Amino acid sequence: TDFYSNKGGLATPAFTQNQFGGNVGAPVVIPGLYNGHDKTFWFFNYGGFRQRNGITFTETVPTAAERTGDFSQLLSSAGKLVAIYNPLTVCGELGNAACAVNSSGQPTYTRQPFSGNVIPASLINKTSADLERLWPLPNAPGVTYTNVNDWLGRASAGGDNDQEVVKIDQNVSDRQHLFGRYSHWATVQLPKDPFGTGVCDAFCNNKLRTNDVVLEDTYTFTPTLVAEFHVGFDRFAYDRTPLSSGVDLTSIGWPAFMNAEVETTLRSLPQPVVSTVSGLFSSNGMSSVIFDRSDNWYASGALTKVL
Repeated sequence: TDFYSNKGGLATPAFTQNQFGGNVGAPVVIPGLYNGHDKTFWFFNYGGFRQRNGITFTETVPTAAERTGDFSQLLSSAGKLVAIYNPLTVCGELGNAACAVNSSGQPTYTRQPFSGNVIPASLINKTSADLERLWPLPNAPGVTYTNVNDWLGRASAGGDNDQEVVKIDQNVSDRQHLFGRYSHWATVQLPKDPFGTGVCDAFCNNKLRTNDVVLEDTYTFTPTLVAEFHVGFDRFAYDRTPLSSGVDLTSIGWPAFMNAEVETTLRSLPQPVVSTVSGLFSSNGMSSVIFDRSDNWYASGALTKVL
């Protein structure tokens, strides 16, 4: 348990890890049909891995007042009010009067602060208001004079890993040996969603898989001359999907036609990035989508002569 967990009164985080597996192999024997002793053999291997552990997060989230546009309590670390300016009053923008020019001929931009440091409700965008639900309310006092680090909590992390190997060996003759092998490996990395609102740390659901097939032929011409030929194929698959995959964009005030602009598997919540507020949103954890498939064929041969 780290310092901040202790300070916030959090219990010791959970940790569970299990590793297991086994191997089995034998000659291929089918009673009454085939006796593969000294000729045909099979082998199977399985390995599994499971891990679950708690990770502590210290984040900065908007206060209840800030969610309504009231920043009258927003102070700097020195205890001074941090002014909030109205972007609609910037000179030279949106039909406003042109900016004054300094002695170097460069415009001098001006803007007006909001009265009382409160953004009027009429200027709060509906989508912004709908996306407020992605942040929980503060549960910690935060740094003195500010609301920095005003949320403390945990998220479950870990994942599952499985690997299987199947192999067949065939002694064709005293000179020739064949084998075929199939290998499968898969891992699932669990989403770390500390807020419980679909905002993940770095990424959400992460799945990786490899399928590999190999055939090899070894032929002994003489006790001092051996040839090998090896051919194989593997496919690597990588899927990354956010927890908000397939979201209905009308839920954040966007028009319904926008749902059809992006296919369902790629459509997720937009990613708000607010200066000084929780860094989770700057890690692509909400919207990062990847579907990748990589295929690889390979072949090799060797001729060995012992002198």
